Amino acid sequence: MEAAQASSSAGGGGAGATPRTHLCTSLVAPTVEGMLAEAQEAEQNGADIVELRLDYLQQFAPEADLSRLLQACPLPAIVTYRPTWEGGKYDGPEPQRLAALRLAALSGAAYVDVELKVAPAFFAGTQPWAGGAVIVSSHDYERTASEEELMALVERCHGAGADIVKFATMANDITDAHRVLSVLRRCPVPCIALAMGERGQISRLLAPKYGGFLTFGALSPDRASAPGQPTLQQLSGMYGLKQQRRDTAVLGIVGNPVSHSRSPAIHNAALRQAGLNGVYVPLLVDDMPSFLATFTGEDETPVPATALGGYRLVFDAVYTPLHTRLLRDAATAGCAVVTGDTMFVGQAADQFRLFTGVEAPVELMRSVVLDSLKQ
Repeated sequence: MEAAQASSSAGGGGAGATPRTHLCTSLVAPTVEGMLAEAQEAEQNGADIVELRLDYLQQFAPEADLSRLLQACPLPAIVTYRPTWEGGKYDGPEPQRLAALRLAALSGAAYVDVELKVAPAFFAGTQPWAGGAVIVSSHDYERTASEEELMALVERCHGAGADIVKFATMANDITDAHRVLSVLRRCPVPCIALAMGERGQISRLLAPKYGGFLTFGALSPDRASAPGQPTLQQLSGMYGLKQQRRDTAVLGIVGNPVSHSRSPAIHNAALRQAGLNGVYVPLLVDDMPSFLATFTGEDETPVPATALGGYRLVFDAVYTPLHTRLLRDAATAGCAVVTGDTMFVGQAADQFRLFTGVEAPVELMRSVVLDSLKQ
């Protein structure tokens, strides 16, 4: 059921140029021919990069197949050969897997994904090569660690030799996605940060706002390579991924369930038509108090201070805090201001009259409210 609408302009740093976030899709066909067909489909649907998931190939001959895949692929490729112990499908000998990744690097892959656990072994046997980059990755399919632990993980990945750091965690609550995005915003190196599952989907939808190196979109819902992965069409179309900036405002609908909502489609289309810098996302919330405590931006304002000079009076319905940033900015701009307690007391007085048929003691009510706000 759709429970509420929510909006925020929090996070993502200040306005200005934002490093481009690439749109990537994982190719999961069981044959080389199928992967190349998927690569063409990905290019047609707006992908910038493809991930070649070698562990999905049913019969993989490294030398012949890598050469063919990398030469015929129309887009820059990440070569990933994910083992079962890191959530993938490869369950063979580790030396052969690492040898295939080294071969991919020397064969011209734009990126090679290496798990943090085996990064030292990979680099120990790898010759330097020009033009490519190593993604050192870590995946946790059970939980999302604390922000401090995630920052330490970023440092370990970078220290292991990463040109690009990647971490993906399981979001058991939407507040987990908030931690992932907070780390992404703070990350001092190129970073791919994802919270998996529907509760973490905003980490994928808002990657450009928070400075992510890339985000993944599936060719279709049945070809998603990780839980909670939206499609390429949704990312580039409905959510306007390539138009997002650090100062893009985030709007959303809160609910549980929420995936059925048509609000993102309607509002994102309207935002684009109006030329507004915003994106509207679904927010699957289990614990409303926790959500509000995590995502609230008490000292933010929906209206830039520079826009207030032409107004005579500004009212803010919020009464905790009583003097919001909007009202402080309005007062500085010379506007008369009305605080939220005025409406709150007025509503209470009308309710009292309707309940009892007696006129409400308005001044007493106002005094009680103001006293409670001081506590």
